[in-house]
Amino acid sequence: MGAVSAAPEATRTVVVVLFCALLTATLPTVAAAKDLCLTITSGIGNPPLIVLKAFTTPGKGKCKPVAGWVAATTDIVEGAACSWSNGTGFTLGLHRHSLGCDDTEYTFTLSLPALTGGVTERDSSTAGTPAVGCGLGTAKAEKCSAPIVPIP
Repeated sequence: MGAVSAAPEATRTVVVVLFCALLTATLPTVAAAKDLCLTITSGIGNPPLIVLKAFTTPGKGKCKPVAGWVAATTDIVEGAACSWSNGTGFTLGLHRHSLGCDDTEYTFTLSLPALTGGVTERDSSTAGTPAVGCGLGTAKAEKCSAPIVPIP
């Protein structure tokens, strides 16, 4: 009788192990996704650190929406990332939403795999006045290292 009762225990153990393996395999990968940190390295005064959440480069010739925030602020960014058809880089178009009336637009052109390139910064209208300026600079991107200050 002891051998008969051991068989259901072994079966139960196998079922539990298989269930745990299936559960682990189907968990969302967003939790493991890395954020991308964009840094303007020259040409634009007082450059922000922009964090794009769970960023992955789109496939060749493809675009996808992106979103994140500007570190140490309550500003959010949203826009699109489009990979070049030849796979050598991508362009990011971002709009920074600031508390108040000042918004900023950024266009990053970054090469792959170096993740370096250029950036254009354009200050949007302030309370109905025309744009106040445009700047050119260089930029780099890298997977964010922990800890990055989350949205305040």
